[in-house]
Amino acid sequence: MLADMAAINVSFILALFLRFDTPVPAQWMEMYIFSFWGYSLLSLVIFCYCEFYEHDWRYMTNRNIIRFGGGVLLGASGYIVALYFIRQWTFPRTVILMQIILATAFVSGIRLSIHIIYFWRKKSFAKETQRILIIGAGDAGESLVRDMLRKEEFPYNPVGFLDDDPKKMGMLIHRVPVLGKISNVETVVRQKRVEVIIIAIPSVKSDQMRKIVTQCEMTGAQVKKVPSLFDILDGRVSIDAIKNVEPEDILGRDLNLGDREGIAQYLAGKVVLVTGAGGSIGSELCRQIVEYNPRQIILLDSSEHSVYTIDAELRGNNKRKRHVPVLANVQSQRTMDGIFGHFKPDIVFHAAAYKHVPLMEKNIAAAVKNNAWGTLNIAALAAKHNVGRFVMISTDKAVNPTNVMGASKRVAEMVVQSMTGKCETIFSAVRFGNVLDSSGSVLPLFKKQIADGGPVTVTHPEVVRYFMTIPEAVQLVLTAATMAKGGEIYILEMGEPVKVLDMARSLIKLSGLEPEKDIKIEFIGLRPGEKLYEELLTNEEGLRKTTNEKIYIGKPGRFDQEELFDDVEELWQLADAREIGEILAKLRELVPGFQPNRSINVGTVDDPAIKILEVRDLMERGINARASKPPFPKVPASELSL
Repeated sequence: MLADMAAINVSFILALFLRFDTPVPAQWMEMYIFSFWGYSLLSLVIFCYCEFYEHDWRYMTNRNIIRFGGGVLLGASGYIVALYFIRQWTFPRTVILMQIILATAFVSGIRLSIHIIYFWRKKSFAKETQRILIIGAGDAGESLVRDMLRKEEFPYNPVGFLDDDPKKMGMLIHRVPVLGKISNVETVVRQKRVEVIIIAIPSVKSDQMRKIVTQCEMTGAQVKKVPSLFDILDGRVSIDAIKNVEPEDILGRDLNLGDREGIAQYLAGKVVLVTGAGGSIGSELCRQIVEYNPRQIILLDSSEHSVYTIDAELRGNNKRKRHVPVLANVQSQRTMDGIFGHFKPDIVFHAAAYKHVPLMEKNIAAAVKNNAWGTLNIAALAAKHNVGRFVMISTDKAVNPTNVMGASKRVAEMVVQSMTGKCETIFSAVRFGNVLDSSGSVLPLFKKQIADGGPVTVTHPEVVRYFMTIPEAVQLVLTAATMAKGGEIYILEMGEPVKVLDMARSLIKLSGLEPEKDIKIEFIGLRPGEKLYEELLTNEEGLRKTTNEKIYIGKPGRFDQEELFDDVEELWQLADAREIGEILAKLRELVPGFQPNRSINVGTVDDPAIKILEVRDLMERGINARASKPPFPKVPASELSL
């Protein structure tokens, strides 16, 4: 307060001397001396009202300076009005104007000096600092540098910005220079000895991100990024929110919000059952569905841990408890019948499936029971209980499958298509490729291997896969469901296929390491059931565009429902009896494109030694065994009736 008193009075005297060429006339000095104490006290009262003394002045912002100017203006205005009414005195307007400007500068300067001294001392005593280069000299970059300078626990040393805006070249932002265009990153990193590059462009498009990351990878520096605009709530970027650039950032596409209005119309106020609700796709379905105000979501899964996790997440994020966790297995007809009867769902998203290819090659019976029989069970119950819509989540591995997982999912697709026209329920399926960071995907494995120091294991140097992010996949699933008329298989546009080897190399570089030098890459050969590449269409399916550029539709298949149900029933009984050879033979009969390409582990779970047999030999044994046996007895009608 004493410093502010000195500031406003020195500014007043200085304004008088600047106004008059000769020594200040006596009348003006007398007026000032007479009102000295009144002006000082009035200004301090107003400064207190404007909260001048309630802030930590180590942290100055532009808003503070605006507040100072407003407080000084208010104090000077009150002073002039009071003088006029008390003594009919007034000062020249130029004196008042100069005094306000000078007082604002002095009052701000006092605080600014504290701010400068604090940060000078902080940087002087910092033990270690990382040299940081920031790509993007916009609001996010400015806020980031300000945060770096502000927080003592983050000893970062920003050495410069890069930005493609020609107007920003050579500018200083918090004393940090804009050093050039983004294309100059390699030169700047070398000259300034940069250790970490931070991409501070929250609105960057995916193709731009890929280009920037590729340029940054060449420098050898570690690459990080600020959150996307979708994640920034208040427009302010915090140093705490910086994260590593992930493959999702360069492999994912620009977020397509889909038909949000259409989704809202068919989800709002409805009871939605999500099977496999604890899985990667199922849990994201629940997260997005809850935003459309359904009456209730049934979180159904057979895994206790998975159900607990998604239930706890939704309870923490939503004040209105619209979800019910249910532990159940989709293979159980009686249990699921009770669940349908109790909750009476309007919409079913069937995401429950065993999907890990090599694991299913070792557990053929389990794959068939869960993926084929489980889907038939849920689809039949949806028809029985007059569910409005049934949407099955499928996979590109169902196209010309070379593994049991893919073949069993293709049978599930056929079941869904066979239901069309037989009941009021609208049945459809959505088929897409790999999703990044899902359980069982290659990405979490690569991350763990890099964290452990390598090696990173790749099956084959030429293996390619389609990839998309989990939120995008689910968003498009919800949109496709609004289009369904019955029997369609919707195919999501997956973009260009990506070499898994290239992904492994990029992930190593993004971790600030060098492939083959810091982290070795080993080729371990294709695993049982794997293909070099995946397909999205069978030979019989055409491809038509929809109103959404990222969703296509395959020609609906026509299947005899009664015959197909009998075949799936037989598959279930073969699986229950663990007749592996006969299961493979039946799958080959049902799915013409099924071409198993490796040896398969067979035997019972209790076998100490699992036998390895060639697929062809195993299938021949199954065909011969079926020819020599009478047909399997039918499952009682009470177990399968619609």
